[in-house]
Amino acid sequence: TGTLTVQGENDCGTGMPSPIFSIIVIPEPTLSSTYAPSDVCSNELFTYTPTSTNSTVSFSWTRAVIAGIANPAGFGNDSINEALINTTTAPIAVDYIYTLITPEFCENTEMVTVIVNPAPSIDFATNPSPVEICSGESINYTPVVNSPPTTTGSVDWTRIINAGISAGPNTGSGTITELLTNTTGSMIPVTYILTLPPTTPQGCTATETFVVNVNPAPIASISGGGDTCLNSTDNLVTFTGSSGTAPYTFTYTIDT
Repeated sequence: TGTLTVQGENDCGTGMPSPIFSIIVIPEPTLSSTYAPSDVCSNELFTYTPTSTNSTVSFSWTRAVIAGIANPAGFGNDSINEALINTTTAPIAVDYIYTLITPEFCENTEMVTVIVNPAPSIDFATNPSPVEICSGESINYTPVVNSPPTTTGSVDWTRIINAGISAGPNTGSGTITELLTNTTGSMIPVTYILTLPPTTPQGCTATETFVVNVNPAPIASISGGGDTCLNSTDNLVTFTGSSGTAPYTFTYTIDT
């Protein structure tokens, strides 16, 4: 702050000083909150509340598109609340540009940077999903976790009740091995929820789904019948297949 007075001067001399004019210099607004908040995991909610030593400051922010981050460009006012998705296997720095404006329209920009660590993921290229099996067969599937990032532990899995699948709910760890019986005439997709082990040392976790398509066993029926002559080629009997996927191959036994 300060004051200003002015005096005029000409050939007649120096005039009277003007009334005192006060000058207030508004300091440049800055963030008092951290410029480097704690790291977050991919798809974890990032929350940041800006503060300033000047309590009258207003805040707005922007975030550009960043390679490796799935989110489109973002913007907002005051706090940041968004989940950032890291699609790579390495940490990514995400910059937010804050614009601070005082009531007197003094403006400044500041940058806040958060590190988004990658989450674990399943290597579906090695062991694809979905898997096709027939009713009454066993599924044998070992989920493989991509590396990097490094993880510690095994994959836990859960299967809920599926209408048309005779087996009840089940849980386990590591390889999925169980017999699935389809009691219907249609294919039933059975979903397993995979809980992946945490990354080291960041502790990021994730869940993925693995699907098994359980195809129904075929059903054969016989129609027709009647009298025929020995060695006749009359088509008195018809085999019909249902359930499952056509075409069907039939084997039969004649009792004499």
